[in-house]
Amino acid sequence: MLDVAKAESAEAHSHVATVLIATDNINLAQRLDPILRKLGYNVSLIIYDGYNLSQMPHEAPAAVLTLFSDYIEKVPNIVADIKQHFEIYSFPIIGAFSRPSKNNIEKDIFDTIIYAPAHPSQIANRINAIIRLHVMQIELAARIETLSEDFGVTHILSESLFKRNFKILFIGKSSPEFMVIVNVLQRKNADVIGAFTSFTAFDYLHETKFDAVVINALNDTEPATSISEAMSRNSRLFHVPIFFLVKDQSNAKSLILHKHGVKDIIDVNAQSEEISGRILELANFHRLHDDLQSEFDNIRKPELIDNLTGLFKPEVFIAHLNRLCKACVKTKTPLSIIVFKTLPSSFGNINEHTLKNANHQVGKILKETLRVQDMAVRISNDLFAVIFVKQTSREIKSVSQRLTNVIENTAFTTTIENEAALTMDIHLHVADHMPHETGTIMLDQALHALTGYGLTHHMTPKEP
Repeated sequence: MLDVAKAESAEAHSHVATVLIATDNINLAQRLDPILRKLGYNVSLIIYDGYNLSQMPHEAPAAVLTLFSDYIEKVPNIVADIKQHFEIYSFPIIGAFSRPSKNNIEKDIFDTIIYAPAHPSQIANRINAIIRLHVMQIELAARIETLSEDFGVTHILSESLFKRNFKILFIGKSSPEFMVIVNVLQRKNADVIGAFTSFTAFDYLHETKFDAVVINALNDTEPATSISEAMSRNSRLFHVPIFFLVKDQSNAKSLILHKHGVKDIIDVNAQSEEISGRILELANFHRLHDDLQSEFDNIRKPELIDNLTGLFKPEVFIAHLNRLCKACVKTKTPLSIIVFKTLPSSFGNINEHTLKNANHQVGKILKETLRVQDMAVRISNDLFAVIFVKQTSREIKSVSQRLTNVIENTAFTTTIENEAALTMDIHLHVADHMPHETGTIMLDQALHALTGYGLTHHMTPKEP
């Protein structure tokens, strides 16, 4: 059961993340606008006329896209101006250009680069992905700070991202085009493995972790499309970037690339720097995502974890929520929480051990269902909470519904002979952070709205 009263009252003034597009190509920016809005973002344009930028907005964006056709060489100065304008805020910057720069722009000023030609959907999806990645990075840094400053636990980030060569799988017939890819990538210290049939390819994919997959679509797109679709349906391979290798990129326009899971297309006749750039840019993007996922697991120190559920202990959750709420006031970004209580669906006597075991399983369901950046906790035996960084109550409605469906449709097993499996209902409340609230106050208010009692009442020792 979802308590939407507060969620709906907040909708009228809820925060919507904005993508700021700095451009000299209004037509392409306007093609991007509806796609980004469909992904849930507002769009703000600043136009460069060769001399000046139009007025920049007051509100800090979730990401900045520099989308240039003519004045590409001016981009470093424009990026510097944008960073200065939003000095205290942190956001990713994406570079997308219609041609290479004449003076070799330093790539370090961008978090990711999109090589031309690129479909507007491809650009929009990259923006969406980099924003999610940025939130993960911010949340990981905040958790490390909470562990260090509140609990004296030091965590040192792994440097594996810089130590391993990229591993690229090429799928298709051995041909001169294959050697072009191999030679280009090997010069960049990437390891390339060739799989000349789809059967061999999936053997490799199940045995080895790859940073990117290049599929030969030079003569026949059907096998390439089938492979990419199969990878997209596999939860373990879903995020691995897939490239189609074609003779002429215009031939690929007839493909509905994104519906088949393809992230980019490569013209085999393109310059070697473009070929390696397109592949290694997304390979690096995928590697960073994977490494962040691993760091979220590594930071789960045993002394801070509730062994029965696999979730962080309440004192860690509350300390972290206080830190995040303080940061939200400074950066004027949203934060929301879900609190929910579990109840047996059936009436009558229920074995106490069975009920406790079901609530332990609810905690494990949360850990498996939520994203790594969404911190969850079991506050007391049957009471849970989740933090959602940079999201409003309106934006997490779908998460609330999904959690409700997953938990209420789970049959919790019992160790008691002849006892039927237990099902649970949940009563759920969603709350937005208000600027005057600390994390403790926010959680206390949410629990009071859900149960009639505040945080102190519920902070009782759990069962051993």
